[in-house]
Amino acid sequence: MKKLLALLLISFLAAGISLAQNNIYTDQAGVDNDIDAYQLGAGNDADMYQSGYMNFGEIDQFLFDNALETHQNGNENYLNIDQFGFTNWAFVDQDGNENSAQIDQVGLDHVAEVVQDGNENDAKIFQDIRYGIWGANWSYSTQVGHDNDILVYQDDDWQESYIYQEGDDNNAYVEQSGFWNVSIIDQYGTDNKADVEQSDYVNQSYVFQNGGDNYAEVEQVDVSQNSNIFQTGDYNTAYVSQSGQDQNSLIEQNGTGNDADVYQFDYVNGSYVDQDGTGNMAYVEQHDYLQVSEMHQNGEYNDGNVRQYGFGQYSYMEQFGGGNFADVRQYDDEQISYLGQYGYNNRALVKQYDVHNYSTLAQEGDDNEAEVLQTDEGHFSDLYQWGNGNNADITQSGLDQWSDVDSWGDDNNVEVDQMGVSQWSDVFQLGNGNNADIWQEGALNVSDVNQYGNGNNATVVQDTF
Repeated sequence: MKKLLALLLISFLAAGISLAQNNIYTDQAGVDNDIDAYQLGAGNDADMYQSGYMNFGEIDQFLFDNALETHQNGNENYLNIDQFGFTNWAFVDQDGNENSAQIDQVGLDHVAEVVQDGNENDAKIFQDIRYGIWGANWSYSTQVGHDNDILVYQDDDWQESYIYQEGDDNNAYVEQSGFWNVSIIDQYGTDNKADVEQSDYVNQSYVFQNGGDNYAEVEQVDVSQNSNIFQTGDYNTAYVSQSGQDQNSLIEQNGTGNDADVYQFDYVNGSYVDQDGTGNMAYVEQHDYLQVSEMHQNGEYNDGNVRQYGFGQYSYMEQFGGGNFADVRQYDDEQISYLGQYGYNNRALVKQYDVHNYSTLAQEGDDNEAEVLQTDEGHFSDLYQWGNGNNADITQSGLDQWSDVDSWGDDNNVEVDQMGVSQWSDVFQLGNGNNADIWQEGALNVSDVNQYGNGNNATVVQDTF
């Protein structure tokens, strides 16, 4: 059907050649300027102004309502434009040193616009629709500064790309194929780089970078992916890879040397990463359905990791301070984890496997460590440590187990192991250097430990198996 429509379109266009009203206007001044122009069809129009030194222009337009307007003023500018097929429009304005622009458009309803002002800028735009009668690609690019580079390639139907760069040595690359993908890139500053690749249907990407030596890369495949990256500062890096359907990722980074990586697959996953400071690292990987991750890191050299597979998992993480490490791993169904660390050099690890597990973990102070492991069915863990040098370790395995640990002071230690069906453990410590060990194996065990003061020790062992 597409090939038949294409043949009908070509026949229609060929029939209208006799109605062609082509117009070409050129104005040249300077040394070694050159213009080549070829127009065939109806309603074609070309305006060209060249002034300066060693400018070159080539214009090819073929069939129906094509229009072109170019302005070149400066040194060693180069221009090459080829347009074929139905209502294309190209506008190029170059002002500066050693600028180069190339626009190739094949198909229907294309619009491409390049404006360059500065030194050694380069812009290439390719838009391609070769079959059928459905089209509408747009691309706008603006560069101001030194050594900027833009390459945009768009294929098939209703692609959109807008790029604006200002500063020195910026680079932007966009490649889109499929239907109605949109990419918007704004870059201000020095040596920022952005790469975007989108394919299939209704994907959107927006990258904003202000500062120096920032890098953003976005890869989106399949249907209805959305990615927003905002980076302000220097030497920040963000990478987003999304495939499947209805994935959403938002990254905000402010500071120096922050790094965020997000991977999302399959259906309706959402990720939000917010980092403010120096040398923070965030890693998010989510598979399958309805997974949500939110991460906030503020300070210096914090490291946050989240992995979620399976169905309906939610993770919220925040770290304020410096040198904190948090790792959350959740596999399979409906697991929730809230993790917060406030201070310096704290370490937290949460592992939840299989169905309906829930964990809350918070640490305030310095050099605290906590680890929570829950497997199989509806476990609940609530762990809070306030002070310095505290350590808590909770392991739960079996059905419907519940653990609550509160520790206030310095150098306290808590260890809870629960194995069988419905154990319950509650530990409260207020003071310094306290130690509590609880081990329960069997069914329906309950333990309640309260310690006040310094240097207390409590051991509880219950075993019914």
